[in-house]
Amino acid sequence: MKGKLLNNKAIAPVAENIPHVKWFDLAVIFIREDGSIITEGDPMEMFMRCIYSDDEPKIIDVNGMLNTPAELPMYATREPFDIFRSGILKEFSERLEDDLYLIPSSIHEFLVVPVGNDEGKDEEVLTMIRDINNTHVASNERLSYNLYKYHRDTGEITMLEGDVKL
Repeated sequence: MKGKLLNNKAIAPVAENIPHVKWFDLAVIFIREDGSIITEGDPMEMFMRCIYSDDEPKIIDVNGMLNTPAELPMYATREPFDIFRSGILKEFSERLEDDLYLIPSSIHEFLVVPVGNDEGKDEEVLTMIRDINNTHVASNERLSYNLYKYHRDTGEITMLEGDVKL
């Protein structure tokens, strides 16, 4: 079993029939190894089992993979659910000595970008999310137009709302 992130509105028509955990404007559903959706069980128990599963969560260096300059260091999760995996954001933010932007790239991955010291960067990243969602991500693969921020000093994740709703 593994967790899969979707937009809350994507599961709204069937939410009563599918165990899920809401997280801001997203929902975690649970799927079997064969890809079928699990339709019964305690969602929090399944969520916890997925967080502490034996699968190794990974954050991948996108700049290194694409051999692009690191003007904006960019990383990606192996799967969007990996942002919930035990300790991964804490360890990564400590390694970079920075807070992290969590950018919902698509249902396939989250981009992870160090916040840095730039004033007003939140709005710039929200604009980037809107532009990329509208031009490069199929509507059925969009997670969100919002931006999530991991605060390394508290371990808290907050959501910054974009100007477009799904």
